[in-house]
Amino acid sequence: EVINEFQAKNQGPLITRANEILNSVVPGYGDLVYTTDEAGKPLIERVSDSDRLRTSKLSTGSRALAYLALRLAFVEADQAKRGIALPVLCDDPLVHIDDQRAPEVIKILQQASQKRQVILFTCHEDTRDLAVAAGAHVVSL
Repeated sequence: EVINEFQAKNQGPLITRANEILNSVVPGYGDLVYTTDEAGKPLIERVSDSDRLRTSKLSTGSRALAYLALRLAFVEADQAKRGIALPVLCDDPLVHIDDQRAPEVIKILQQASQKRQVILFTCHEDTRDLAVAAGAHVVSL
């Protein structure tokens, strides 16, 4: 328990930022924690009041949300390091996100688009409609 508590309180800035993004979409989601397994292999786990799960054990939607938050945290850190905002490409980022959380995910992508170009590919009209409502420019192919 002491090791788990230390790890939870001493995460790097990428994990900290990803947790901020996650909890803006799903308040009370818990926290991502960077750790290692018994063999020293790096892992990301979700820690909440009720459990501690490796990302591989999360539901598909929860895992997709966690990985999106990690990617957005990484691009923010990369922009600060390089001094240039590279575009973010998202291939159907809502495909595994439930309808209740989808508008919040679009909101974090819209916030990301304030500092960099966000290109969202989708074949789903619901996703397109949410993006348009958030101010997206649509190009149909």
